[in-house]
Amino acid sequence: GFVVPTAEPIGGDFYFGVISAAIPTVGFGVFDIGSVVLARSFIPGLSMREQLSLINLKATVYQGENGLVETGRQMYAVGINGTWLNDVNFIGHLYGVSTFTGTRSRVSSVVFAKAFGRDDYTVNLGSLGSSFRFPYASGTFGVGLMIDVRFPEFHDLHAMAELWGVDIQRPAQSVFILGLRKVNTSTTMDFGLGLFPGGVLAPVINFAYTP
Repeated sequence: GFVVPTAEPIGGDFYFGVISAAIPTVGFGVFDIGSVVLARSFIPGLSMREQLSLINLKATVYQGENGLVETGRQMYAVGINGTWLNDVNFIGHLYGVSTFTGTRSRVSSVVFAKAFGRDDYTVNLGSLGSSFRFPYASGTFGVGLMIDVRFPEFHDLHAMAELWGVDIQRPAQSVFILGLRKVNTSTTMDFGLGLFPGGVLAPVINFAYTP
């Protein structure tokens, strides 16, 4: 998905990508079940100490037929990730994700908990704006849902919708993204529009290449 992970393993592949034209990523598989994703932003106007960094480790613990669709699969995974908003603001999560696939569809749901880091953060925006502060206590639970449906007339074009929130007790802080995904054997391109807290609309553009 745009943000919500799937339970599918990367397997023996690896990829390079860019999130929102400013966050290069690389992902690779470990044996048949492990997946590693690394990301580091290069946003103009932010110093190197004010950028965003991410490490995500995921293990697919079960794969099998889902019994709902003849060719459908079900997969379950657990993971841990660490995000740095500026070099000094570390946020760590534990999560579990399930993915069900059909003939032309894929649905993933995730439950995650903030497990590591401080309970209060101050993020510096460099020359882009004023710093801001936000609370995010350990033990906070969030959820997410992603739906991916391939158009029957266009085998390389998918419609995607995603809804997620970092705190189930604050649904107004949720994010909704709607967009299109164009895929072929080696490239994936996402074009979407996100509705963020406060009514902010912003484009979401991602690209990934698998050699």
